[in-house]
Amino acid sequence: MTLRFGCMGGSRWALRLGLALAVAIPISATNAPACSVTLGYGQWPPYQTTDSNGEAAGLDIEMVRAIAKQASCSVTFVDAPFKRILRDIREGDLDAMVGYFKEARTEFGQYTEPYRADTKALYVRQGLDGNIRNLESFFKAGYHLGIVRSVFYGADAMRLIENPEFADQIEVITENPLNLRKLLAGRLDGSIVNPPHVAVFLHANNAVGKIDRRNIVFQTNMHMIFSKATVDKAVVDAFNQAIEELSQDGALAAIIKRYEE
Repeated sequence: MTLRFGCMGGSRWALRLGLALAVAIPISATNAPACSVTLGYGQWPPYQTTDSNGEAAGLDIEMVRAIAKQASCSVTFVDAPFKRILRDIREGDLDAMVGYFKEARTEFGQYTEPYRADTKALYVRQGLDGNIRNLESFFKAGYHLGIVRSVFYGADAMRLIENPEFADQIEVITENPLNLRKLLAGRLDGSIVNPPHVAVFLHANNAVGKIDRRNIVFQTNMHMIFSKATVDKAVVDAFNQAIEELSQDGALAAIIKRYEE
């Protein structure tokens, strides 16, 4: 039996399972069949990017490598545009992607268990009132928030952001680095940002410790999605088992921590 899958990528790959799989035995990440996987990725640093050596890099890439290794799979990464990836997964020309929210695409996709949470936290300028621990108290104290246009910050945060009472306290821009630069300059009181984005910005600007993190505003789970047209459920089960094992032993959390420090 030959199976194919990829992840945010555009080329086919082959996975051959031994005839021994015809015997009904439990599948775990430690005894999963050897496989070769081509996984696609996009340009979304620091989660997914291409480094100076032309290699796939980033938080999601490191996590996929660890998960695939635990599932006894070798991995080849291929860059491709997001919309083409979804089309190819639907049509069976591509087999999987990573870094994906669970949505109503179950007619053509198989989701893994979540391998990480996508987190958005409230960051404030250094020295801001320590009693401000959440977005509601931030607004009620009269502080100004920078947000990025068209980004969803979770239902609770959006309720406050869209409240006319706080309209004059919100500045809408096109990218997170501008908000963070304004925080450093004291021209903005706070912003809602993913922790890895903040860490990259602070290191690049020699400003570690100069922006304060308060509470988590919103979290949602991230998954891999495999094509039903090309990937056997046994492969998804092996990846799920690997995710569970690496979550329990702290390996996945350790990768995330490095990107948030």
